[in-house]
Amino acid sequence: MSYVEGYGYKPGQISYWGNGDGRYLYPANTNFPDDRQRYIDGPAGSVRWELVRDGIEEYEYFSLLKDLIARAKSKDASIPAIAEAEKLLDVPAAIVSELTVYTKNPELLNAYRERIARMLESLSAKSALPVNTAPLRSARFPVPPAKILPPVSAPAALPAASAASAPTFAPGILYDFSAVKAPFAGWDIRTTTPPMVFTASGESGFPARLIYPEWQSGSTEWPAVVLKLSGSHDFQPYKAVVLDVKNTGSEFRIEYRFDDENSKPYASGSISVPAGAGTIRIPIEKPMPNVRKMHIFMTKPKTQQELLLRRITLSRE
Repeated sequence: MSYVEGYGYKPGQISYWGNGDGRYLYPANTNFPDDRQRYIDGPAGSVRWELVRDGIEEYEYFSLLKDLIARAKSKDASIPAIAEAEKLLDVPAAIVSELTVYTKNPELLNAYRERIARMLESLSAKSALPVNTAPLRSARFPVPPAKILPPVSAPAALPAASAASAPTFAPGILYDFSAVKAPFAGWDIRTTTPPMVFTASGESGFPARLIYPEWQSGSTEWPAVVLKLSGSHDFQPYKAVVLDVKNTGSEFRIEYRFDDENSKPYASGSISVPAGAGTIRIPIEKPMPNVRKMHIFMTKPKTQQELLLRRITLSRE
């Protein structure tokens, strides 16, 4: 961070850096050195600085939750809230899947923070254990247990099935929509404006309907669904991932990505979806021994697109 000068520049000199790029604190006057009057008591903070604090507090939430889960297990492992609390430690891909892929919807973040806060309170009450903030306390940054999180009026942006992995199917089948009723367990839906639709189709042969909304100017997310597989899947013996689909409109392209257990991408790309019913094949061109997630998305669709799905399988052909 720089306050008055840095990177070899003189005070007040303008460089090629963006406005405030990389800065957390700012000087107290507005036009140094021509105007040396102090309008506020500096250094002045920034929204970026406040968001760093939010990130630290969120880390503390997870630390408190992990500590409380461990202590609750040691006291009574049969407490039902323990299993639900452990699910909260696995952050959904709708919030963040990797360092540069994350939601920009503050309501989604606030809703998940509140769920963790409520779980801290609930698990603490059910196990008769106080929230242990001692490891996180300091003279400068105390963590008062009485103010875990103020209530927020945020919608439940995550689908109920998002916390669970997909059901287990026969070998070679990643997902069979004809065997699962909506809402389809194991799928996370990225929050978009207007929202995506992923529901039962009501059509024979293709039970699931996926609607990608038209991209709206100013939207911060593009429509995507993420399949969280049950356990690890070794794609190495196979040559392709095959989707049985029906395109109810004209031809368009979808994009895909496969991640490992740490949400690190193995492979990504795009593929055409012809009009009508048929199969689309995503070639497996590199070793993928431990696949845990599959993303299906569209980047800024120009028009609304609808896709019906029956099954996602692995093919040796």
